[in-house]
Amino acid sequence: MTGENVEFQFRDWMARNQREVEAARRQVEDLYASPERKLSLAKIEYKKAWREDALTPQIVDDLYQSFWNKKIRDSGVDYYLEIPRCDRSAEELSDLRADRRAVVLMPDGMMSIGGLFALHKMFPAMGAVDLQKGIIDNASEKGGCLDVEMEFYTPNRSTTEEEAEEFIRSQEREGQRIETYVVASQLLGKELSGEYFDSRSPMNFARLSGSRQSGSILIASFTKEGILEIDSGFPPSVRGAELGARSEGRKAI
Repeated sequence: MTGENVEFQFRDWMARNQREVEAARRQVEDLYASPERKLSLAKIEYKKAWREDALTPQIVDDLYQSFWNKKIRDSGVDYYLEIPRCDRSAEELSDLRADRRAVVLMPDGMMSIGGLFALHKMFPAMGAVDLQKGIIDNASEKGGCLDVEMEFYTPNRSTTEEEAEEFIRSQEREGQRIETYVVASQLLGKELSGEYFDSRSPMNFARLSGSRQSGSILIASFTKEGILEIDSGFPPSVRGAELGARSEGRKAI
């Protein structure tokens, strides 16, 4: 066989197996990539899949594995986190997207007051956690694959505390917790979409009924600069055009 024939056969094989060759190249690239590079590639792939309505569980898993690994390393947080897997199918992820929702993978170890302090180390720009009004307690310290509203202006506005809670329960969802809110706003909001949740107006706040401070539902928002503002003790009957409520959901069993 002549050298020309060998070269022709090689090129022909490459053309017929381009997809497999590209997949192998990406695997090698991923193996030796830095945490920064892995997260960058994962965000690019996620944004492309979101735009094209082509999200898969693997794309979601890759995003959060690289996100949590980089944040833990960069912050020096002495935490072992078991990162949950995406439990939604590609079809279910598409349905969530149609409803303006997206998945957040929250490790159990992040869903407590210790987790909130760890998030402050990971995102120092959001400022110190204000505990002058008391310790923040969550309705549950169970993480997992949670879906949240992809709304940059607080949803469920102009409702009282009771009305918002009743609506969230009617959707078979739960009040969002502060840790879920921070991660969703930082990653799905700022890093993937360019802005923090509830930062379009200084008066825009979200009730997070999955978290309470001294018995009162937590109120939260982000400034355009990424500072987390939290408060509690709002009268339950208060209703406002820029006061809403956020929720989180799990896959129905």
